[in-house]
Amino acid sequence: SWTIGGPPADATSRSTLGGALLGLLSKFAANFASTIDGKGTGNLRGPGGANAAGSGGGVGTDELYGGARVSYIFSAIFARSLMSVGPFDGLSDEEIRTTICNANGTRPALFVPEISFDILARRQISRLEQPGVQCVDLVYEELQRISAQSEPGELTRFP
Repeated sequence: SWTIGGPPADATSRSTLGGALLGLLSKFAANFASTIDGKGTGNLRGPGGANAAGSGGGVGTDELYGGARVSYIFSAIFARSLMSVGPFDGLSDEEIRTTICNANGTRPALFVPEISFDILARRQISRLEQPGVQCVDLVYEELQRISAQSEPGELTRFP
């Protein structure tokens, strides 16, 4: 088989390349984990090769990133969007009564039928989809940013 930019590799150079690849992946994983944990962020490199935390080499103070940003997305942005969805918004008392009556049919019931609760709950839960998708998108973008910044410097020589 062929190596990157070279002739076929023998068993010795193949294991050397495998070891080098493992080393690069280990550095990437360590950088990624340290960014999520909020440690060692001064060693990260941005897409242009510059230090991601700025020229000071430490943790940046102008914006949240890494694990702090993910935590902020969940605790502030997602929580705020969930709280803005009222549990009874879009449901009137008449709709609740009608759903219960439809579930009972011709027989009177002492308790609220489970099917009416399921119908109403599913309808209200579907309103939580948009805030959930927004949260997923924000976290995904941050993880992509962390991934790009976590690349070891040795990877810059590969296009």
